[in-house]
Amino acid sequence: MSPPPLLRLSALGKRFGGVRALEEAHLTLEAGTVTALIGENGAGKSTLVKILTGVYAPDQGEIEFDGRRVRIASPSAAEALGISVIHQESVVFEDLSIAENVFVTHPPRRHGLIDWVDMRRRAGALLRQLESGLDPRALLRGLSVAERHVVQIARALSHEARLVIMDEPTAALSQHEADDLLRIVARLRGEGRAVLYISHKFEEIFSAADRYVVLRDGSTVGAGRITDTNLDELVRLMAGRAVAQLYPERRSAPARSAAPGGALPGGAPMGEEILRVHQLCCADEFEGVSFALRRGEILGIYGLVGAGRSELMQVLFGLRRPRSGRIELHGQPLELRNPGDAIRSGIAFVPEDRQNQGAVLGRSIRDNVALPSLARLGLGGWASTARETALAAEWIAQLQVRCQGPAQALQELSGGNQQKVVLGKWLATAPKLLILDEPTKGIDIGAKMAVHRLMRELATQGLAVIMVSSELPEVLGMSDRILVMRRGRVAAQFDAGSTSAEQVLHAATVA
Repeated sequence: MSPPPLLRLSALGKRFGGVRALEEAHLTLEAGTVTALIGENGAGKSTLVKILTGVYAPDQGEIEFDGRRVRIASPSAAEALGISVIHQESVVFEDLSIAENVFVTHPPRRHGLIDWVDMRRRAGALLRQLESGLDPRALLRGLSVAERHVVQIARALSHEARLVIMDEPTAALSQHEADDLLRIVARLRGEGRAVLYISHKFEEIFSAADRYVVLRDGSTVGAGRITDTNLDELVRLMAGRAVAQLYPERRSAPARSAAPGGALPGGAPMGEEILRVHQLCCADEFEGVSFALRRGEILGIYGLVGAGRSELMQVLFGLRRPRSGRIELHGQPLELRNPGDAIRSGIAFVPEDRQNQGAVLGRSIRDNVALPSLARLGLGGWASTARETALAAEWIAQLQVRCQGPAQALQELSGGNQQKVVLGKWLATAPKLLILDEPTKGIDIGAKMAVHRLMRELATQGLAVIMVSSELPEVLGMSDRILVMRRGRVAAQFDAGSTSAEQVLHAATVA
């Protein structure tokens, strides 16, 4: 007789007021198996994870762990069962050492006192088990996102976790770092642990997972072995329909010699130079960066984490001051002392970290959309709620934001809809140049397609777009030209229509 699965969820349900988050959710996890949990933003994945980790209690259904029915009443109860979670945003303590972070809830003791020597020894052993060379005495403050994930995994192993939940663990990692993390996932599986792997990156799902479970509108709509399905089938299950091409068809790139007054489809001017960057340098982040951008063009910027891409975008928006070099907008020198100068010059910036830098989550959609436009929305120096509401309603409609209305708090929306609101707030300023840093990070395939269509439409209407992305298929699929950065310098530039993934990767990785 075969042993019971490590975890079985049956007909799980959860409501928040009148909103259904989960209904008839089913999940079975086997020891020594990686299961991908797939679904669009708002499908119920986060609610399910919070039930498994004792943050929420289900309204209905049963949870069985190791063949017996259990009630996970708190995070400590989940921990006692052997359930650990590695979040997309690392939950760590900056000013503590790696060893202290690993054993933060259960430090080894001797005679009632913390045994610091044993703590560092045991933390070092766990790190070596993960093939990491990190020093247990090092502070978290100096670690990369990928290294912080390793610390979280070591913490899970210190609890002798039998089920490890990974929630978008590679969202902020370079390809090399993501590959390293997937090797750790394989190691956890080989040790007999169950891994629940949540990701919007299908290439990772097909590479790492043994099985899949698809949630849609809070219900399980598909499950099986990953070798028995394909991308089209998973997307159909997620969306409840066949989904069109992920990347909209690329129009002909603007002609380099196009005279002002040429036209894009729809009658917008095309081809004239909007931005020129010449030998720009910034502290130790990047140096000697030069490129140009034309009206109606999408310039994709690719590079590994640490290449200087985000720092360059911050300089172009006045968040950092360059050490030397020159920026020209419409052929005129541009000095950016702060973001206000950039906004007044017609530059908009959607940062990579939308939750902490791009939005005020606790405020309403109306407040977020109106924020960069307050000067023109006011009446006699006073804020006009009516004008702000009308502006938010306009962009909710244009971007098809799924929400209850302008007064709803932004934090209540899914990640994809939050991203649409952040885009809308900047598009409301009628920019001439739109900078997008990782515009589809952590959002589902349906929301990605909506963002991609919007980007292409904006470029077609004459907006100049800079898109920073760590996803090579996105860079190749959305860009007209590609600029590759490596170690703070421009390594290469390509015409996206005539280059390959291998060429771009070679430029980003080979000195």
